[in-house]
Amino acid sequence: MDKRLIVVIICAVMPLCFVAFIASRQNNKLVQANSQQLLRTKVDEQMELVLLELSQAQSAERGFLLTGKDEMLAPAIAAPAAIEKSFRALNRLLENDPMQTERLNRLEPMVRERLNFIASVVITKKQRGLDSAMRLLADGKADQLSTKVKSLADDILTSDRQLTEDIRLKKDESTEKLKNERLLLLAAFLSVFMIGSNYMFGRLN
Repeated sequence: MDKRLIVVIICAVMPLCFVAFIASRQNNKLVQANSQQLLRTKVDEQMELVLLELSQAQSAERGFLLTGKDEMLAPAIAAPAAIEKSFRALNRLLENDPMQTERLNRLEPMVRERLNFIASVVITKKQRGLDSAMRLLADGKADQLSTKVKSLADDILTSDRQLTEDIRLKKDESTEKLKNERLLLLAAFLSVFMIGSNYMFGRLN
């Protein structure tokens, strides 16, 4: 093969390889951003489940106090296991996020304490009557605990959603860069094709 042709091909292919490498790296960043976005969505979902289960347990407590019917307690009975499951999932999802893990470690005992308080109110109602159960609620400890739980859970959700927004912006930026780099790749390919074609045409003539 003509040495000049080899040199032409090498010089033409090198930009093509360089652009392809950049595009591949950008694509990897996009894949990573998608993975991080999915993780943040799962964190959001599990945290919302904790709050929902706790809210339903509190509603069950009030329903039982009003009606005295044991069947009203079903959500409160189911809540501890469901919440424990969500916390296990959250601990896995946030294991590489020290700040969120620290918040979660503070939130878990608060939620358990609130669930235990619900159980105490139910037991007090059954053993000592409605007035004793209402006095237990009247000291405001339950409301204070619920407020703390809600505040800390909101901190976790707010931080997670901010991270989600940051990831979305980076993902959009990576998508735009990838689109541009694919255009460069196409342009480089066409350049190689044109150079090769022109050289071969010149050789034939």
